Amino acid sequence: MITIAWNVVNLNFHANESLLAHLRHKITKLEQYLGSFAQDTVHLLIELRRDLKTDTYTAALSLRLADNILRSQQSAKDVKQAFDEALKGLASEIKSRKFAASQQQARFSDQPMAEGTGPQNYEELTRQQHNVHA
Repeated sequence: MITIAWNVVNLNFHANESLLAHLRHKITKLEQYLGSFAQDTVHLLIELRRDLKTDTYTAALSLRLADNILRSQQSAKDVKQAFDEALKGLASEIKSRKFAASQQQARFSDQPMAEGTGPQNYEELTRQQHNVHA
């Protein structure tokens, strides 16, 4: 079984334990598609941002896979709704790629990486992908 690392980056608000539990529960829907990748080539970056002027939330999910980075972004008045919609988009993108089936199971780690660790934005995730293949 491979364990997939993930982290959450917040801007203009704090993600409480309830929100983190919601995120962890929802991302498990992606696990079935990720077993064919090597453990160190997969990472999920969740960026959650609150726009103070409009009081809306934007969720951007970036999934680094061996040779690809898939990204989905959505905005809504509720952070969970923005995240759920972005997750649907990412799941749809994964399904459309028709990755090879694997006997190996994949599972996201129980907790996100500690705050401030792991890629903090899309550019860092992209840079890390290039370092994996260098």
